[in-house]
Amino acid sequence: MAVSASGLAAELSSLEASDSVLQEVATRVKRAIKDLGVDKDVPGLQIYFVDFAKAPLGPNRPIYYTDSCLSVLPSIVVVNAQFMFETEAAIRAFGLFDELANTPYLRNDACMFGLVKRVTEGGKLWLEMLRKFEEGKQSAERFATDALMMTILFFCAHEVGHLKDGVNIARYTSFLDPTKPLEARLANAAMKLRRHASEFGKYGFDLPGWQAAVDPGEKVFASAQRLGATIAAEDKINAEWFEKEKSADDAAVQLIIRYLSSQSGKYRGLLVRGLFAVSLYAWYKDLLAFCIRLNVPRHGPKPALSFELMRNPQAYIAAASLFGDVHRSTIFRSAVGIQAILGGAEHEDAVGAKSNTSDSLRARAMLLWQKLFKTEKSASESDDAQWKYQSAQRHVLLAIHMDTVVKFAYVGASMPFIREAEDKHGAPKVLIINFEGIDESLARLQRLWTSQDTRANV
Repeated sequence: MAVSASGLAAELSSLEASDSVLQEVATRVKRAIKDLGVDKDVPGLQIYFVDFAKAPLGPNRPIYYTDSCLSVLPSIVVVNAQFMFETEAAIRAFGLFDELANTPYLRNDACMFGLVKRVTEGGKLWLEMLRKFEEGKQSAERFATDALMMTILFFCAHEVGHLKDGVNIARYTSFLDPTKPLEARLANAAMKLRRHASEFGKYGFDLPGWQAAVDPGEKVFASAQRLGATIAAEDKINAEWFEKEKSADDAAVQLIIRYLSSQSGKYRGLLVRGLFAVSLYAWYKDLLAFCIRLNVPRHGPKPALSFELMRNPQAYIAAASLFGDVHRSTIFRSAVGIQAILGGAEHEDAVGAKSNTSDSLRARAMLLWQKLFKTEKSASESDDAQWKYQSAQRHVLLAIHMDTVVKFAYVGASMPFIREAEDKHGAPKVLIINFEGIDESLARLQRLWTSQDTRANV
């Protein structure tokens, strides 16, 4: 039985979360949306922060259920309170350390997995501990509630973009259906990963020796195309949704830049901190689930993951679930979004896809960072220089840590060709792919910073 708009609003209102911090953030997000005049584009816009523990889940869970954020036409955005709690925990955990290089979670992948386990298993108790720990210990760099508000506003702006485009029930994350036949899952995985790899290539993220996966003139591309033809109708829908997600991302960036134009500079830094924390947390949460599925130890998955994927290349089908069906990778969209945020009014050049430059996103990140500091800073601008410095480091680290994301996309998109080659020769192919840990990415960032001598410009 269909629920009326007023009935749905009443139902969602009864499910809104009562946590005091969440309510404060919700009030500020709603006020920001109102101040931006979004109701002119989406009349009657309402945002609900829902505690789904109050709603029936399982097979009878409501159609508006979401793991994170959801748009419901004509004018409703739903935010899962649990998503906010996990986002807040990630932001507060990273926010305890003002200097990026001193953050213990970046020591290795095991530390990042440990953070995920603390947040997911410790739940609200661990979050409350973080909140109490922060009391009276705020430095000029912290402001966790402000950072949370800016981050949730960014995700809500994405859903507002969906509403403006007339898109209904657009979830932020989703996964491949594990009940489908192997060939259908392989076809879906290959085509989906090729979409991601092709977009990565536009931003300068490629994988040497594997470019044939995204080149229409190559056999590797043709193999995926043949397999994709078996799910042509489904793949066409997925490709259309992928474009809608990109459109909503662009709308979110434009809306957030408009909001930031009336705020002090520190709010750009707070948003960068929030997106950095939530994107690394989300990536490692999904990567941990993937490693558990493959029975790869979480204490240090780099060699174990390489071995498992070498032993069983079909596991790249499961790796496709790290990307969601139609959404961009969280770590990628955050890196692109941060570049636009730091670029401000130069958004079109900053995001790269509309730029004529052939530089990689990492190279453009460094150029943008240098531009931020090309003029002398007066003493009164020292705080401004500091948030820019920290923001730029986080931005470049995300771009560097795209390494594993890119490898999954390019190699996974090549799997149909690899399978054809195995069938032709009657023997399995050996694929040895090395995956970079967060500690290696941080070391690369520090070497890059030192070689550029960029700190001397601050």
